[in-house]
Amino acid sequence: MLWKRRVSSQNPPTVEECLSRAEKAAARIPSVYWRVSTHTRLAELWARLQNLQNARAHLQQAIEAYLSELPSEREVRQVFRIAESAKSFEEASRCEQILALAFETIEADPEDYLTIKLCTTSFLEWNLLGEALRAARMLSEEWAKDRAELFCAVAEAHFQHGEAEQAEALLQEAVRYLGVSPWHDDKIRVALARAWAKGGRWEQAALWAGLIEEPDHRAEAWCALAQAYHQQGNSEGAQQALANAQTHALEVESVWLRAQTLAQVAREYALAGATEQAETLFRDALAICETEPDPEAQDMALDRIAEYALEARLLQISYQACLRTQNPVYRTFNLIDVLFCLAPAYDAEMYAEALRSAKRIGSASGRAEALAKIGRQLAWAGQFRQAWDIIRSLPHAFWRGAGLLGYAHACAHHQRWDLAMRALQAIERMRIPNFTANAYLNFAEARLGGDVGDPAPPEQDR
Repeated sequence: MLWKRRVSSQNPPTVEECLSRAEKAAARIPSVYWRVSTHTRLAELWARLQNLQNARAHLQQAIEAYLSELPSEREVRQVFRIAESAKSFEEASRCEQILALAFETIEADPEDYLTIKLCTTSFLEWNLLGEALRAARMLSEEWAKDRAELFCAVAEAHFQHGEAEQAEALLQEAVRYLGVSPWHDDKIRVALARAWAKGGRWEQAALWAGLIEEPDHRAEAWCALAQAYHQQGNSEGAQQALANAQTHALEVESVWLRAQTLAQVAREYALAGATEQAETLFRDALAICETEPDPEAQDMALDRIAEYALEARLLQISYQACLRTQNPVYRTFNLIDVLFCLAPAYDAEMYAEALRSAKRIGSASGRAEALAKIGRQLAWAGQFRQAWDIIRSLPHAFWRGAGLLGYAHACAHHQRWDLAMRALQAIERMRIPNFTANAYLNFAEARLGGDVGDPAPPEQDR
């Protein structure tokens, strides 16, 4: 009881105090990415307090931080984050000015496929189809497959907006890239089949699916058709498409790829509401994995099966795939994903297995990362003392700080302010400004009654 009494008398800071302390820490963050992120969160929170002057000031600081270095794909993500923040308290024209910053980055490097893809998909999420197409066209012609896939993605959006003529024109452009790199043609045909299906053009979609050569890609295309049928309420069409996908998945020659492809089909059955059939196919995929002679290939397939089962919300199947995985890194981090989906429930057996697996990871940094994340999830499950002991014992400073940030986040969510304050004070003593700022921002959001931000930044930025 002494452990709890020692901190119970401390009063958590007010929202304004939290923001003031976060501002001081933000000024010391060297990483551009996290400086932009922190100022963006500060802008959002000041706006929630109706202090638009401070909100606009931090929005401007976020933009200036973004422009202070040549942005990479990771930093470009923040343009859309800044614009999303601004949307709540700025005029639409201001948001458009912010989004225009993305073009300045991709114009500088038309070979940067990841950044251009990110910008294209982000503009589509904003329903800015013209900007999305402009971004897609900036990609160098040398990236034939990728240009074709981006054109198909924009065409899907045009179909969804009832603009069939524009969609068809873009799909014709995508067809031009077939044959440029023959080994990529199947991926282009999958994208074409998906786009035609999203537009309800079932004959064209089936035609392109039928032209695909490799069975794993054929299965992928029929899964895309099943999704489109399901979204449009055609359960009979979805079932037939999934039956076709299942047939092609079983035609895959490679054992590990056959198991992985069958699991992909199983996920689509689950998402279509056919849970019993999905579970059967997942078990078939696990059985196929057992016959794979290459341990690395087997682990790779089990990794994807665990991922697909998790997306299907079939946690026990995902857990079984984890238990069969020999690679401790795959095994541990997939188990952590299962625990994340399980929260706030607590399963002692699953947590014990995750801890055993984490301790087998050879890399000291990887082991610390895994233990920090398990500690965070234990706190979310209400196991505060066990979580604290694991996190505080970590020798790796960065991941100890990340674990404390996640712990404070969970405690604030559970309104255990005494424990959250204890973690916050430990974070401050570490003098890592990114963690300090985000800890206070998490506190502020919790005090406001909203959701709390990212509990454990994935990058080792100070």
